[in-house]
Amino acid sequence: MNKNQWMKGATVLSLFILLMVASIVTSATNTIKEDISTEYKTFHITSSHGDTIYVDDDNTAGPWNGTIEYPYQFIQDGVDNAQNDDTVFVFNGTYYENVMINKKINLTGEKKEITVIDGSNNGKVISITTNQVNINTFTIQNCGSYFQDAGIYIRSHHNTINDNIFINNTEGIHLWDSQSNSIKENTFTDCDYGIYLITSDSNSIKDNTLTNNTQAIILEESSKNDIHGNIVSDNEDGIILTSYCHLNTIVGNSISDNSNYGVFLDRLFDKSNDIYHNNFIDNYFNAYYEISFWNNWDYNYWDDWIGLESPGYDFFPKAIVGRLIGPILWVNLDWHPAKEPYEI
Repeated sequence: MNKNQWMKGATVLSLFILLMVASIVTSATNTIKEDISTEYKTFHITSSHGDTIYVDDDNTAGPWNGTIEYPYQFIQDGVDNAQNDDTVFVFNGTYYENVMINKKINLTGEKKEITVIDGSNNGKVISITTNQVNINTFTIQNCGSYFQDAGIYIRSHHNTINDNIFINNTEGIHLWDSQSNSIKENTFTDCDYGIYLITSDSNSIKDNTLTNNTQAIILEESSKNDIHGNIVSDNEDGIILTSYCHLNTIVGNSISDNSNYGVFLDRLFDKSNDIYHNNFIDNYFNAYYEISFWNNWDYNYWDDWIGLESPGYDFFPKAIVGRLIGPILWVNLDWHPAKEPYEI
């Protein structure tokens, strides 16, 4: 073999080795992503019977077809190319988008702390206008500053918003004319309103953490909602029900260290709301109401109950003082105040 033949052979062999290495690296990368997506689909996607479409902001050069090898660069492209019951799986990254969802899909992030949808302080970060959408495992931040701008805006039914972080939004989640939605295990921080319901009934707000917001949870003309097991602390106001909110249940919540009201009921004229088994601790006003007197308070823990301050008076109910109309005061009673705070 002469020198030229040897050099050609060595070059071919080198190219072959490089191609093999590239193939192995690509295969390993895809396997890792496949394993990650499979893990998250297993734990977070329980209702999907469709296909999985992938999104990765690292794929800036294309091609883009939604496969794990060639994921879409933008979430909206994944949503637009999905069919009902599909899952749009989003790999870690920061996505500067305003996403509109008008089909029944699962939208799932890889890891909520570092899979970020940022609205760039403009409009609604995510809008849901169809039923049965599931969104989980994202950080959702920086919506616009106008009324109904929100991290997630919902005008539909039977959606599930689970295990997300909402930060620096005018409203974390806004529900309008929306029924039977589930908002659970999310975190809300630095929002004007954490969760805001208007004319929305029979929704579940469960096991969320709301801290350092102006108003944590507010219901307006909304009834038969279940507010259960939430940690509501260090806000200006905790939970507010206003304007014809009836038959709501506020149960098993930890309501503490809010600088104004723990719970405030305003203009609830008939059909009582139930407030029981909650912890009221170190709020400026643990509870207050105006023109709202047909409500049931029972078995709550109150850190300002006379029965704690003076054990000889532990047979007394807890008096919750509010305003009936003008300067006229009214008193509701918790007949069975708890002697110790609940574990929540």
